[in-house]
Amino acid sequence: YSTDYNRTNQHAQSQLQGIFSLGNGNNMTEEQLKRLLSELKNELTCHINRYNPTTLVDLGCGEGYYTNYFARNCDADIMGIDISKEAVRIASKQNKNVIYVVGSIQDIPLFDKSMDLVINSFTPLDLDEINRILKSKAVLITTRVGKNHLIELKEALYDDVYLNNNVPFVDDRFKLIESKTISFIIDLETNEDITNLFMMTPYYHHTSLSSKSKLKTLNSLSITCEFNIDVYSKN
Repeated sequence: YSTDYNRTNQHAQSQLQGIFSLGNGNNMTEEQLKRLLSELKNELTCHINRYNPTTLVDLGCGEGYYTNYFARNCDADIMGIDISKEAVRIASKQNKNVIYVVGSIQDIPLFDKSMDLVINSFTPLDLDEINRILKSKAVLITTRVGKNHLIELKEALYDDVYLNNNVPFVDDRFKLIESKTISFIIDLETNEDITNLFMMTPYYHHTSLSSKSKLKTLNSLSITCEFNIDVYSKN
């Protein structure tokens, strides 16, 4: 049990590292990762409880780090779906009160109009399938990277800095009823940390040598980490 639990926590950390483009995890302290995980799962849980669903499904649940937290803190019948058999096996050991199913988010193994609330956290959206399984007036909660994510790194590299073009989706079948930005700072305290972070971002492969050299003068850098939680009602 303890081995699977640790792997579940590592999976959640790996998911965040991917979102932050941090690669193999050498660029963030364990304490910083715990803070990020805690911020996100607490905010998502508050949003869930605000709508008091009877049935909830977490799409792309992985090894159940968030899903099992929802189950411990929300009064709902909860299901997690992921395409990975191994992830579902691990998740199912953590909480017997959650139903875990191996399945694709493009072909969700649920009946039409069966869910009060869908969580889609840093997972591709299949709005046709989500619309199919949600009841009328039910709720969809999504998470996405915010416009100021890693903005300080870009300011250190480029003369002309752009914000992330990442906005809520627009679809006639859903109405955006709430959007919340979560933003906080991670402190990188060595040039090695800054360089490692940069090398694990998409910017590394599209930046000139002269711009890359700007980072060599930096021995510390405070980086903004920003996410958006969007809440939609099905029309």
